[in-house]
This record gives sequence, C-alpha cells and structure tokens, in this order.
Amino acid sequence: TKSGIVLFGIPGAGKGTYGRLLAKDLGGLKVSPGDLFRDLLRRKEESALSRRIESCVNSGKLVDDHTTFELITACLSENSSAKFLILDGVPRNLSQTTLLSQHLNLSRFILLNIELEESVLMEKLQGRRVCDHCGRNYNICAVHRDGFDMPALMPLNGSECDDCHSPISQRHDDTEPIIRKRIELYREESLPVMGVLEGLGVQRLDFAPKKGLKDYPE
Repeated sequence: TKSGIVLFGIPGAGKGTYGRLLAKDLGGLKVSPGDLFRDLLRRKEESALSRRIESCVNSGKLVDDHTTFELITACLSENSSAKFLILDGVPRNLSQTTLLSQHLNLSRFILLNIELEESVLMEKLQGRRVCDHCGRNYNICAVHRDGFDMPALMPLNGSECDDCHSPISQRHDDTEPIIRKRIELYREESLPVMGVLEGLGVQRLDFAPKKGLKDYPE
C-alpha cells in the first residue's frame, strides 16, 4: 500500500522545489500534474491532448480533471513499484480528491501545507525561472523585508540548469494577471480540499518558510 505526502499551498509557495528535495531525501516518487503537462509539451507531440494542455497553460486556465487524471494514472502505472509518493498539485479540487481516493488510500498520507504571504508570492512568482528540459525551478528574485530573508535561487552559472545544463526561462503563466487568476482559483477550488482530506484522517502540518530553502532541514 502506498503512502506519502500531499503538498498543498497557494500557487508559487514552493511546492515544486520542496517536493523535489523531499523526493530526493525520502526516496519517493514526485507526482506533479504541472510537470507532466510541461513534459508532454516539451516533447512537441502534435495531438489534440497537447494542444488542449498548451492552450490552458498559456492562458492560466486549469487543465480539466479528466485530462489531468489520464496523465496521473499513466504515471502511477509506469512507476507501480514506488511505495512512497510526493503529490505536488494534486488533488486541486473536490472532484480530483474523489478520483484520487479511488487509486490511493489517502488516510496513509500527510498533508504539508506551505503558507506564504501573497505580496511575497507575487514577487517570487514573477522571478521564477524554469529549466526548459527537466523542469527544475530557480528564482532570480530576492526578498529581504518584513521578517523575510529569502535569497534568490540561481543556477551555478546563471543561465543553465545545474542538473541537465539546458537553458532556463520564465513560464508563460508567470505574469501578474495570470498569477492573480490562479490565486483566485486556488481559493475557490483548492482550499476546501484541505478540510476534506483532514476528514479522511489525513494529518495536516503547516509550514511557513521565511528564509526560502534555508528553512528546509538539512
């Protein structure tokens, strides 16, 4: 039976970065719809599925639940031997919670809720840079105010990913209007999921980093 961590938090709170570190340290499989979408788009396959996902990503809209779970179930099937999962960005709404509970015993998971002030979030998201090949996150923005001491998270040479040496770039949806739309959708659709998960017996832990990765335990 699989167990693991459900990463929760407002878009841009750091789920992807902390998820990568947790997967590395705990030996788990990181399952992220966003990563799956971007991987599909990087392969530049001409299909109705890829065109539908590209349209959603570029406009800031959420990919529909059916498409999302088509990719997630394929990922879980391909990695069926993985016993510990880091879920990043799923479930994002009540419908996805129902779908996910049909595949996993969610009571065996821990809910890690990453909290970040919206003003800081806006700065960090507009400074986010992502590897064009492997999807690793970086950030050119440093925040040093109001008790926050969050340095920039730059690759070693400033323009290439540390892992695969591919170029890094800004995501199409990391613009202020689209970010605000994603935050609004998060509050309407995602926040209620936490209460449902807790009702299923999922233990919730709140994590409010103020020093970026320096808050991550060594």
